[in-house]
Amino acid sequence: MNLKPLRPDQQQKHPTRWSYQQNSRDFVGWVNKLGIERTPIGRVASYLDSKFHIRRIGILFIFSMALSFFISWDFEVTYTGYKEGDLVTQDIRSPIAFEVTDLDQTNRKYIEAEDALPPIYDFDVGLYDQMVNKVHLAFKNMRTMMIQSGDTDSGKEFLSRQIDFEADLGGIRIAKESFLWLVKSKFKSSIEYALTNNLLRWGGQKIVEDLGVVRQGGKKNRIIVNVLERGYKGEEFLFETGTLLDTTAVRRQIQHRAVALGGFNAADVEQIKDLIQTLVVPNLSLNKQETESRKQRARESISPVTVAVKKSQTIIRQGAPLQKINVLELDELTRLQAASHQDFVSLVTALFFVVLLLCYVSYITRFMSRVYITQKDALAMGAILIFVTAIAKLVIFLTNSAFVDRYPSVPPSFYSYLVPVSSGAMMAGLLIPFGEVVWLFSIFMAIVAGLLLDRDFTFVVVTFTSGIVAARGVYGCKKREDLYWAGIRTGLVNAILIFCATLMSHPQSDALKNELVWNTPAGFLSGLLASFVALTLIPLCESLFGYTTDVKLLELTNLNHPLLRDLIVRAPGTYHHSLIVGSMCEAAAEGIGANPLLAKVCAYYHDIGKTNYASYFIENQRPGENRHDQINPGMSKTILVAHVKDGVELARKYKLGKPIVDVIEQHHGTTLISFFYHKAKEGEDSEMHQVTEDEYRYPGPKPLFREAALCMLADSIEAAARSLDEPTPARLQSIVHNIVQKKFLDGQLNDCNITLQDLTVIEEEFNRVLLGIYHQRIDYPTGGKHSSSKRPHPTAL
Repeated sequence: MNLKPLRPDQQQKHPTRWSYQQNSRDFVGWVNKLGIERTPIGRVASYLDSKFHIRRIGILFIFSMALSFFISWDFEVTYTGYKEGDLVTQDIRSPIAFEVTDLDQTNRKYIEAEDALPPIYDFDVGLYDQMVNKVHLAFKNMRTMMIQSGDTDSGKEFLSRQIDFEADLGGIRIAKESFLWLVKSKFKSSIEYALTNNLLRWGGQKIVEDLGVVRQGGKKNRIIVNVLERGYKGEEFLFETGTLLDTTAVRRQIQHRAVALGGFNAADVEQIKDLIQTLVVPNLSLNKQETESRKQRARESISPVTVAVKKSQTIIRQGAPLQKINVLELDELTRLQAASHQDFVSLVTALFFVVLLLCYVSYITRFMSRVYITQKDALAMGAILIFVTAIAKLVIFLTNSAFVDRYPSVPPSFYSYLVPVSSGAMMAGLLIPFGEVVWLFSIFMAIVAGLLLDRDFTFVVVTFTSGIVAARGVYGCKKREDLYWAGIRTGLVNAILIFCATLMSHPQSDALKNELVWNTPAGFLSGLLASFVALTLIPLCESLFGYTTDVKLLELTNLNHPLLRDLIVRAPGTYHHSLIVGSMCEAAAEGIGANPLLAKVCAYYHDIGKTNYASYFIENQRPGENRHDQINPGMSKTILVAHVKDGVELARKYKLGKPIVDVIEQHHGTTLISFFYHKAKEGEDSEMHQVTEDEYRYPGPKPLFREAALCMLADSIEAAARSLDEPTPARLQSIVHNIVQKKFLDGQLNDCNITLQDLTVIEEEFNRVLLGIYHQRIDYPTGGKHSSSKRPHPTAL
């Protein structure tokens, strides 16, 4: 169906059509009287709307927000207030899929990673060489000071120089007794030599402050030694802590194995040993910064231990005590289901939907100029989306509540594939006349279904493909059984896609066989359920949105309809005329690619208004009887025109549907009632009133779509053919051609998208149907000597 709305000038020309839309115009007029657009804010809003279509975007956003909230809303109750060790009173299942971090396991892995990393120690290779240099400098400075001060005897006054001596040693504190002994010894070179020789002996060793601390920090008694040469980082080595010395062990060995002490008495030897022990410092120090840095990097390299909870998975069963991980799962579930979190997710989803819908509208506007979407179409598609989402949510809730735990062998995907999502595309295919729009609707519906089922890409692909198959299956259905066949085809495609997707996603899984056994039949049943759902809900959609679908047209083809039964009783000639016109329209519609079912049904009902004055129409009159002979031409014209108005009223009363009402209004267009016009012209009194053609024309409107034009042409041609005494092929073809040309030249076909090529096809189809109906028959002899004459060939009958 390619129905176009009336233009404003056409609505003003035809009062009946205008009054049909009066209510909406009154509301718009009331809004305009408020003067909102004349305010500054109103002018800004009007400018923005004219540039960016703010109102349309706002409506899309409101719808997207409603849809996204509906997707994120759950039937499940949030469980709060549980503590570790509590016994649950019922099974707790997750309404969503999520992951929670197991803090205990994660911290354990962090500790293991840190323990596996040995501590980092800096080994200063030249530390004792520097110490020897400091000893030389300190002794030299002290001897120089003693010479300069002249204190060569007791040296008691020289004790104040101990601070300078310690500074030269790098801040090492010397006991006063030891410094006093050095002063008395006048800082002999022999003492200096003994000290430096012993220090150099330990310079190549790796000495730490406390070996016990090192062994506690090293994993498996190992450390990493970073060799420092001249203050710069060198190579790293892994050392066992058993090869290390601490300052206590070194001092102990100095006490027993000091060298270069010959020539000193026992007291001096003890003083020298004390000085050596004082000068021993660790050359292996813990690099805390590097150690902590490496530990931090080790922690960062460890992925947190997460526990994945699937949708509908039982977190804990009834009567079981809550473990710590269960409490974490419930807390995470509560957080995810918090209003603020859901609001944010819904807002982002709504923005995604708005962008997607705007892309669709832009694509249709830019590349599909012949396609248009009415407000009714948009409202219907939105309602279908909400309904399909509601079905999916209900199925998920019921399966989670009643089936998942009771039948653990059934995979959860079985219930998802069982949802008849393709019923939405099937209903859209029956309601929306443009296949391109149905395609885009199927894509959007598949995305919504995928978001509803945890962003399952496989489900999106299956839903989109099944939606296209379902919409294609109901296109141009001519009988109710076509809907069931569409469901079977959709189910078969679903089953094949699910079978292949399962094999690809679980090629070597142990659950492969189980999923194939359950999911494949689920896809087939989903297609069948979709056809049942569509067949059940289509009448409701027709009533709510005023659609006339092919399903309703199939119902109207039943000749037991009250209007047709009344027509056959009160106007049998019109009834027969309508059936023939229906056959002609159906054949022509098939020829030009219009809707043959709509054309036939419109032809059946186009003259139902004649039942009130049936005897005034020639097909219902007996031979020699014509009631128009008793009334004036003006009254005859009024009666003829009235059958259009009466037909519209009857069609609305019986809710035949808008396309049929439009055809009844348009099937005469603005054609001139020529017989009574000329009759009126013959009897007119030019001084009293001059008859014009406009007075004797039908009020219209002219046909606005092809099916209405076919009904107009077939109506006139069948009536003319009926009046022929001898309907020969030549005369029938002449009538068909002349009437088509007359309507074309009169401009009756200007407002519908019929081409000259279509008119040629229409003439051919009309000729074929009429020749089949009005073909000549042979008169058979009634008896006598001719009774045994040769019978004609069956094709001549």
